[in-house]
Amino acid sequence: MSSLIFLALDLVSVPIGIRVGSCVLPHPTPPPPHPAIVFFLLVIYEPLLSCAKLSADTQDKIQALNAFKLSLHDPLGALTGWEPSTPSAPCDWRGVSCYNGRVSELRLPRLHLSGALSPQVANLRMLRKLSLHSNSLNGTIPTSLSKCTLLNSIFLQYNSFSGTLYPVVSNLTNLLVLNVAGNYLSGEIPGDLPKNLRFIDLSSNSFSGDIPKNVSSGSQLLQLINLSYNRISEEH
Repeated sequence: MSSLIFLALDLVSVPIGIRVGSCVLPHPTPPPPHPAIVFFLLVIYEPLLSCAKLSADTQDKIQALNAFKLSLHDPLGALTGWEPSTPSAPCDWRGVSCYNGRVSELRLPRLHLSGALSPQVANLRMLRKLSLHSNSLNGTIPTSLSKCTLLNSIFLQYNSFSGTLYPVVSNLTNLLVLNVAGNYLSGEIPGDLPKNLRFIDLSSNSFSGDIPKNVSSGSQLLQLINLSYNRISEEH
């Protein structure tokens, strides 16, 4: 890409001969290009050069996060700094934390974000913590999130999510904390919740049916279970 800049500059300064009969008289070499032209070319091509240097893996993460951003309404402009041209994109973006260059946490609570949670978040396969609580997110929790098998903490409480938890959390074997309180989730509580869960808060939703045995019997690892304000009963 940088060759385009030098080519453009060469086109400005290449000498042109003047033919007189059978002779070609050299045309005086024009002065160097005006600094404003050089600046303009750099402004145009520098972002492209930055993007070209990004690895394919980094570009995939940027695309996933941009899809997340584009699916939301952001009245506070919290995500305006999410630009591929930032020095360490996307690891220097607000709410994004990385480990060894991979996105490991996405934390954007209490920012008045509204809209649906993009299924492309699942492309952040190294994600360990997802915290989007206390916003106005709606729609279903994408089932593709089950592909983020390294997730250990999900904080989606106090939004407007609907639909069911199954099969979103069933495959998240590393999950320790699940908080989806204060949404509009419904259906039965999955009977195959991750066995390593320590904190479960499903309160203030519309879950129905019986409490699964793996919850009612009380795993030794479980430290908190909150199922209040639902339409569920203990299994007989």
